[in-house]
Amino acid sequence: MFLVTRILLIICLFWPYLSYAQDFSRDSLQRALYITSIPSEKIVLLNGLAESWMSDDPLKAYAFAEQAYILSETIEDKEGKAKSLFYMGQYSFLKKDYVATINYYLESLEGFEKSGNKEF
Repeated sequence: MFLVTRILLIICLFWPYLSYAQDFSRDSLQRALYITSIPSEKIVLLNGLAESWMSDDPLKAYAFAEQAYILSETIEDKEGKAKSLFYMGQYSFLKKDYVATINYYLESLEGFEKSGNKEF
């Protein structure tokens, strides 16, 4: 019991710093997004923002993923497209739209296979 209490106390003490780090990361990604003009970098940053917002604001995450998807279609970036489809699928899952979730995930899987990425 004493160990559990200590662990909870430590978590409570450091929680503000952990949430600040996430905001800092988002701010850095957002700042870099506005600075860069290279489409492939924008796709990486948009997908990173989608990932970072998914648990806090899924709609915002979906908007970033959708932007990444549109841009990746434009420059034919298979891996960027696959990642954005994955995040769009996560949003659909959270919204309990399971048919859309499956479609996004299947298309994402196909994109990863075409790009040669077997780790994501």
